[in-house]
Amino acid sequence: MPLPSKTFKLLGLAIIASVALSSCASGVGSGEPVAVEVAETPSVYEAGVTTTITEQGLVSKQWLEDNEADPNLVILHIAAEEGVYERGHIPGARKLDWASGLTGGLTGSSGRGIIDQASFEKIGRELGLNQDSKIVLYGETHQLYATWAVWVFKIYGADNVRLLDGGLTNWEAAGGQLSLQAPSYKPGDFSPSQPNLELRAFIDEVVDAAEAGDTDNTLIVDNRSLERYLGEVESGATFDGHVPTAESLFSFSLFTEDNTYLGATEIAKAYEEIGVTSDKEIILYCGTGLLASASWFALTQVLGFENVKNYDGSWTEYGNAENVPIESAGA
Repeated sequence: MPLPSKTFKLLGLAIIASVALSSCASGVGSGEPVAVEVAETPSVYEAGVTTTITEQGLVSKQWLEDNEADPNLVILHIAAEEGVYERGHIPGARKLDWASGLTGGLTGSSGRGIIDQASFEKIGRELGLNQDSKIVLYGETHQLYATWAVWVFKIYGADNVRLLDGGLTNWEAAGGQLSLQAPSYKPGDFSPSQPNLELRAFIDEVVDAAEAGDTDNTLIVDNRSLERYLGEVESGATFDGHVPTAESLFSFSLFTEDNTYLGATEIAKAYEEIGVTSDKEIILYCGTGLLASASWFALTQVLGFENVKNYDGSWTEYGNAENVPIESAGA
């Protein structure tokens, strides 16, 4: 396959929200692998909730069943599809709507961006979340909305948050019980902190990183399918292609057929092959930040990388922006 050639696109149109979830190929760049240490790290959970798996940000079905009696444990069903929660959810799970409870849609930005601090506090308290809650999130048909949720919680300083590996799909396939009953609970004292912008990238720094290339320590990763990365299929934006210097790694390649994450060693190897190492600043993007959030979770919550940002504007913003550099295969 020929290497993409560089083009520069100049035009700004209205942003078209489109998430590339249907692609099915991953791309891996070249370069000598650099060893990444994957060491078991202790859970930050307090006494009463423990985990024995290496991937500290993940909990298993067995773990959740073993700890269901913990009075501080709160399970959140991240609702993204109409009626899924009502047709059956993990017993005791509370419903958190992704669009209204985690994105900027609540503040009039057409569902893009993240929820503001005051609104997040209000929703969290209505869900009965407390400062000492031990929160486990899970997704429905795939993990992307749930990994986005973990990212938002972390941005607002909620460190005691974990992801149920495999989500609802894996839970049900493994024989987990489902409930039709919504639990009752009292309002909580949830108090999110000021947003931590070290977890979130914006378009200016993406452009700066692209123009700097190898002269700084920042690496950009495109988490869409290889076809969208190359601009061989329409993205829904004004222009197709990718951010110059960005490497390609499709986020869905980080999951097994059972909807669970690959092991830490396998994830580390996939990233090593495109030059991602823990000493670099990493910027992730996709269509709207959902696929990128799954990669952000893998890097930060599974491998323990610290300098990783999700550019949630992603190609929805970048592919419609004025005066930004773009590379594509067909230019």
